Amino acid sequence: MSAEEHAERIRWMTARGEHVLADQLVVADTYWKRLCGLQFRSGMADGEALWLKDCVSIHTAWMRFAIDVFFLDESLRVVDIRRGVQPWRIARTKSKSARHVIEAKSLSNSTMITEGLETVIKPIS
Repeated sequence: MSAEEHAERIRWMTARGEHVLADQLVVADTYWKRLCGLQFRSGMADGEALWLKDCVSIHTAWMRFAIDVFFLDESLRVVDIRRGVQPWRIARTKSKSARHVIEAKSLSNSTMITEGLETVIKPIS
């Protein structure tokens, strides 16, 4: 089995569990993983997202597609959103409470995600 097959699969959901926001959440929890992010990829699968832990700004250098960027506080509540961020841009938040970022393919199911939405991240069993 590959390392990816051993990796825990996780999903991003609304706090009440009524909607799955991303059913393939990839975790970027080191400096190198956050720096590389989605660079050089041709796209993202439907339902896929990237969780950048302990991050409050992102770049889209060397990316080939637009993304929606969700800034989350420590409790995973959405505190700021940047939609349709094009390649070769920087996205930051002015929110002092932001702690994490989730990046998703632009115009995915992310239209239901609004500021103030309470979310959870759970392992897929």
